[in-house]
Amino acid sequence: MKAIAVFPGKPNSSHLAELPMPSLDEVPNGRGVLVKFLSRGVDGTDKEIIAAEYGAPPPGYDFKAYCEIAER
Repeated sequence: MKAIAVFPGKPNSSHLAELPMPSLDEVPNGRGVLVKFLSRGVDGTDKEIIAAEYGAPPPGYDFKAYCEIAER
């Protein structure tokens, strides 16, 4: 799957990354969901992420993908 990712601590490192499709089996207790986006957007936090002023990668990863969900 495609994702916008950044290298935390490195300003202006946002890039399009090809990542493996997540599996529901990876989520404990059967609580995972897969979501198909209908639209995307950016907000003030995105500016901080791109400037390397926000976030850290999860253990074992060198980048972080961000996702925010809104529902109706």
